Amino acid sequence: MAKVELHYLFSPDLGDPETDSPLDPTNFMVRIQALIGIEGNDTFVFYVCTPQYLAGIVGEGEYLLGRHYLVVARYDYNLIHRVIEEIVAKTPDGEWKTQANYLARYGEWEYEGSEI
Repeated sequence: MAKVELHYLFSPDLGDPETDSPLDPTNFMVRIQALIGIEGNDTFVFYVCTPQYLAGIVGEGEYLLGRHYLVVARYDYNLIHRVIEEIVAKTPDGEWKTQANYLARYGEWEYEGSEI
């Protein structure tokens, strides 16, 4: 059985996440889209942000649920790439839907909830 692979990262907020970065690397939230698959690619979105960003949007008595968020101290493409690679590497063997559901615990899967 073939192993799941991370093929590509990109960001609709930054352009190329490897060479571009947020204006303030310590206070931001950007979407990083990971193309992951065996033969084809499905998209998994990670909302990468900093604690400072979260503190600015969550007021007293409010809350934010954290599914699909990756919280980092500052923007660091190598760290973000490494974390996503580690998640992909830990994906259990099995049918693609089982693997995709595992990955969807961490990144928002484009087909989550569908019948594919």
